[in-house]
Amino acid sequence: MKNKNGTKIRFNILIALVYIIGIILLVALFNLQIVHGEEYRQTSNTRLTREKTITAARGNILDSSRK
Repeated sequence: MKNKNGTKIRFNILIALVYIIGIILLVALFNLQIVHGEEYRQTSNTRLTREKTITAARGNILDSSRK
């Protein structure tokens, strides 16, 4: 009887740890998405979007009848 009860306690402790880790992860995700989400989105957009004009290195384009 002692072994069965000890196994049950270990199982309950393991389940409690899994739930605690899950809750910690959910709180971290909430913090990233909801609390700081807009700030991270703006930072990401400024890093990814750049405009630059590149001039083409080519000569004049002429018609075949004009030389």
